[in-house]
Amino acid sequence: MDRSVPVLVTTKQCPKCVIVKDYMHARNFVYEVMEAEKNMSFCRKEGIMIAPTLLVDHKLYFGVDQIKHYVDEVTG
Repeated sequence: MDRSVPVLVTTKQCPKCVIVKDYMHARNFVYEVMEAEKNMSFCRKEGIMIAPTLLVDHKLYFGVDQIKHYVDEVTG
């Protein structure tokens, strides 16, 4: 996984994750997806406890509102 690309941490049963993915896609925001279930040790180490969470340069954005706000700032 390329650490210079934002990482969206999701779960399989997360309806808010779908909302965030659609929002990011509509704004041509480049990111990678990480499934929390398959990366539990990484999530614990980074302090990720909810989905969706966006990890950008070791900074965490939790939930739909924070992620949308970040995406809006970056994409203008």
